[in-house]
Amino acid sequence: TDTDTDTDTDTDTDTDTDTDVQACPETDPDGESHPIYDHRVQMATSASDPASFVASDTVILDHASVPDAVVRPDGKTWVYYVNGMPNQHGIFIAELGSDGLLHEHNCVRVDGKFNGNRVDPDIRLLSDGRYRLFYYEGQFVDGPPDPDAKHPFYAAISDDGIHFETEKLLFEFDDIATDPTAVELVTLASAKDKLMSDRPVLPPNTRQVAPALLPGRQSVRPGQGHSLGAT
Repeated sequence: TDTDTDTDTDTDTDTDTDTDVQACPETDPDGESHPIYDHRVQMATSASDPASFVASDTVILDHASVPDAVVRPDGKTWVYYVNGMPNQHGIFIAELGSDGLLHEHNCVRVDGKFNGNRVDPDIRLLSDGRYRLFYYEGQFVDGPPDPDAKHPFYAAISDDGIHFETEKLLFEFDDIATDPTAVELVTLASAKDKLMSDRPVLPPNTRQVAPALLPGRQSVRPGQGHSLGAT
C-alpha cells in the first residue's frame, strides 16, 4: 500500500544529513504569498484514447503549479511541481498516495542546493535507471528581476530523482521563454531494432499464430492513461 506516503513526507533523505546538501525550506505562515499560491493540481483520465481525457473535479494537490509526473521503477508515481507556499517557491516532489491525492515528499536539490529560482520541471526516467530533469531558471526570489537578463534552460542528472547534478546549460533566450518539455525522438531504424528485440525467440520449426478477436471478446485490454494539470 501507499499508506507510508500519507504519514511520512521525507522517506528518501538519508543523504540529506550530509552537510553539503541543503535542507528543504520550511513554509513561513507570515511570509509573502506568491501568485501561484492559488494554483492547484487536478487529474484527467483516459480509458484508451490518448487524445480524449475526462477531468476530475478533485484537487489532488493545492498551492502547486506546472506538474510533471514520472512512474518510478518501484511503481510509485512522483509528481514534480512548483511549490506556491510562502518561502517554498521552487521545485518540490509529491507522491501519489492510495487515496488518490498527492502528498509532499521532498524538494529537488541541484548540486546540493535548493534554489527558488528553478521552476517548470520536466522529468524523464532514462533507460539506465537515472533521472534527467529539465528546468527553467528565472528571477523569482532574491530581489527584483533584471529586465535585461536572459532566460536559461538547464538539464540535470540524478540517481534517486531527488539529488541532481548539473549537466549543462541547454540554451537561453533574450525574449521571455518558460516551461520546457522534452521529447525523445525515435528514428525508424531504432524503432525497428526495438521491435525486433522485443520479439520472443521461438524454437526451430515453430509456427507463430496471430490472436483472433472473437465476438464479444477483446484480445487486448485497453490501457489507462493519466494527464495532470494545474489551474
